[in-house]
Amino acid sequence: MDELKLILNTKFMRGMVTKIIAKAILKKTGYQVDIDLNEISVEVVDGKAHLHVDADATINTSDLLNIVKSNDLI
Repeated sequence: MDELKLILNTKFMRGMVTKIIAKAILKKTGYQVDIDLNEISVEVVDGKAHLHVDADATINTSDLLNIVKSNDLI
């Protein structure tokens, strides 16, 4: 049974992951999102990954409405 656990506890590491995620969202969607990761952990067991993320995000209201409208959510 293979097992790998990764928990990002330090503010520095969470900050690095936050920047990567924010850049990926901007590149894929064109929307600027400010993200604050409170906790992130990854557990891989037998080839299956379980990801737990506790995060807060801030986005402009107009961008949020555009996302919702473009996906026919309202």
